[in-house]
Amino acid sequence: IKYYINDSLIVQWQDPEPLQSGNSISLRTAGCSAEYDNVSVYKSRSETVSVEVSLSGHMRYESLNALPTGKVKSLALDLYDNWSLQESEEYLIDWSIPELTFLNDGSFSNDIDTITTALIEGNWLAVDIHSSIGTYEIAIGTLPSLNDIMDWTDLGTANLFSQVLSTTEFGTTYHIALRATNGAGLTDLFVSDGQTLIDPNLGVGIEENTLAEIGIFPNPASDHLYFSGFAPGISYTIVDSFGKKIFFGDSPSIDISNWAAGMYTVLLQYGSDIRKEKVILR
Repeated sequence: IKYYINDSLIVQWQDPEPLQSGNSISLRTAGCSAEYDNVSVYKSRSETVSVEVSLSGHMRYESLNALPTGKVKSLALDLYDNWSLQESEEYLIDWSIPELTFLNDGSFSNDIDTITTALIEGNWLAVDIHSSIGTYEIAIGTLPSLNDIMDWTDLGTANLFSQVLSTTEFGTTYHIALRATNGAGLTDLFVSDGQTLIDPNLGVGIEENTLAEIGIFPNPASDHLYFSGFAPGISYTIVDSFGKKIFFGDSPSIDISNWAAGMYTVLLQYGSDIRKEKVILR
């Protein structure tokens, strides 16, 4: 037993028959009056230590209003009985799942119900005041919570998404399923009310092979992108390699001089006819 005052060793004593186990300490005075304030008990450790967070563990209380309810303090002692300064770290204890603020179909804050192209988009926001959002995962299905159109994909902390579907069918409703996981590893599932693909020219005669006759040049391109065989009623959406929609137009040329180099997808549409082409910008 070593006794220190102001971090200086004053006296020590070797117990010939020490207690081998215990679960507490007792401050005894041998009959004299004493007052104690700010008593801390430290347990010897190695370079790493496990701290149990549970109702019966070391940290037992969940945080409320983003206030820390756990604290770890540490000291070090060298071979010459010199104490280090105390280091400490406070912790938020989180046993609650993330909370969804909104999950919208579409690329903006307002929710949409219908689309006219094969481009599926979504935006959302979940919050967790204690451990923050660690990651989002997303899937697309023809029914809520299904992933028959696109399997679960990790998006990190991004809260925007767009994906060009390889096959589509008019009248089909596509639902975005979202899994939000917080920093404590707790996950919750949310599902959008869906976006239905409709024919924008329903009842209007569509000339066959109209899109097949359109040429996109030059490819690779650097200053402008041109469409040959362009006709009224044709439109196109351009998405980057991350699936983000960056341009929508209906003119036979685009100024791309300020665009980043890389691979892009051009989604051409004329009535119910849809065609995808890859272009390279350099």
